Amino acid sequence: MGFKDAEWAYAQDYLAMREKVVLVAVCHRTLDATHETFVSQQTIAEMVSGSQEFVQKGLSTLERIGIIERHRRTGPGGYRTSDLIVVDPTYTAVSQLGPEPTRPSTYLADSGDLTRSRPAPTQSTAVAEENIQRNIQMNTQYTPKPPAGDLNTIDGIDPFDAFWAAWPRKVAKPNARKAWAKAIKRATPETVTAAAEAYRDNPHRPPAEFIPHPATWLNRDGWDDPLDGPRSNGRPTPTEKVVAIAEAGQRFIESRRGGLAPVTSLRPKELDR
Repeated sequence: MGFKDAEWAYAQDYLAMREKVVLVAVCHRTLDATHETFVSQQTIAEMVSGSQEFVQKGLSTLERIGIIERHRRTGPGGYRTSDLIVVDPTYTAVSQLGPEPTRPSTYLADSGDLTRSRPAPTQSTAVAEENIQRNIQMNTQYTPKPPAGDLNTIDGIDPFDAFWAAWPRKVAKPNARKAWAKAIKRATPETVTAAAEAYRDNPHRPPAEFIPHPATWLNRDGWDDPLDGPRSNGRPTPTEKVVAIAEAGQRFIESRRGGLAPVTSLRPKELDR
């Protein structure tokens, strides 16, 4: 694609709309190094959303004023193929027609799509650029770049997968993913995942059945919660539970039988280790 040639073509404001549209389309197919292209009239017509007759008239005018050259080509069987078109990017209206170009009135005389009752076009540049840009978008293939700051992937890895791997209770993954999408709007993915890893590695975290679902933890901004500490001041330890049961049994037996000796067998020494 001739980016420099196309940029030069856009600047030729003295051209009427038809000629400028055709010229810009041609320049989009040239090579900047040679200013040449083998683009066909049918392809140009598709680029500008016009007819081949429209393109033929435009090319004829551009060739007549010297802005392009066309060299006829034929195939091996003698049939005609697309012409070689050479663009002259050194062409200027001043050098060809003098200090005051009168091209708009000249085109009124030989352009079938313009009438003498209508003044020389003053919006041809805007219309041509709009048409060309529309057709370039339709005919140019490109690969869009991902938006900056995309939170969906980091170095090709989904941050949610890192969070999911860290969370110790894997329940309702679709709900967790929805909660994750909202959570990373309130905190960075790195912050949330680091907090999940710290929760997982905390030796004082609750048993598995009391660990919240990941969606619940995310929805309540669990990364801001302090980690659980030792539970000696909260729930009784297994040893404390056994001791309490033994003491309750001792009191029950004493109340029923009038004061028996302590029942030590209900409190094995192994429970205190």
